[in-house]
Amino acid sequence: MKMWKTIKQNLSLIILSVFIVLIIYFISPLYSAAKENSHILNQKKAELEYVQQNKAAATDNTDLIKERLVALDNLFIKRQDALDFITTLEDIAAKLDLPEPEKNIPASQIEAGDTNIPIQISVNGSFEQAMQFIDELEKCQYLIDPYEIKMSKASSGESTTYIKTQILATTYWQ
Repeated sequence: MKMWKTIKQNLSLIILSVFIVLIIYFISPLYSAAKENSHILNQKKAELEYVQQNKAAATDNTDLIKERLVALDNLFIKRQDALDFITTLEDIAAKLDLPEPEKNIPASQIEAGDTNIPIQISVNGSFEQAMQFIDELEKCQYLIDPYEIKMSKASSGESTTYIKTQILATTYWQ
């Protein structure tokens, strides 16, 4: 009987040891993985809350970007609106009481689809008018990049206070 009791105790200890080993080798890693997954899940939940809170700001930014893209797009001269560009140059001259400017805009480059087109604009007027014309040209709705400005005496038949201003610039087309 005593022997059975000892065998039962030993058997109980062996079974208990097997369960402890099972817990250590199998259940403990599962618990660690579940704990890690819980941590990852909490991080993703926090990220989602952050995105939801900032969704309105992102929408506002999208609208702002669209507005800025439209403004940027308007800087380029549209091929079909070349006449509007020429009219803008003439309006600037008229605003400053200058005669209509001479314009050399190569139509072949416009038709060929070039995007950077050099132009030449010449105006005759006083020094002040010429400087105002250049200033207005820079403020113009279109992107005009002057790279050379020449000023010389006006032709012999014109007033001695007049100068001829020749502007060479790059324009950008779409």
